Amino acid sequence: MRRQQRVAAYAVVARGQEVLLARWTGPRGPEWTLPGGGLDFGEDPADAAVREVREETGYTVRLEGLLFVNSFRRVLTDAPVDFRVIQIV
Repeated sequence: MRRQQRVAAYAVVARGQEVLLARWTGPRGPEWTLPGGGLDFGEDPADAAVREVREETGYTVRLEGLLFVNSFRRVLTDAPVDFRVIQIV
């Protein structure tokens, strides 16, 4: 079974009680998510989060800190792939 890992950085962009979301179209159809995405090889996660917010929303942001790191594993039997995801928010 092939193994694959994806490291991604996301940003929580808030103004008052409002949170900025990006529309993402995946296998289940359109969904709303935090702006963010995969790191380029060698890219700092903070730089990736700022880049992804700009690419997905057009906004330029300044990060204030790390909220959390999440990871999960899925075994995709149709591929077959042992898939590990690390999300930095």
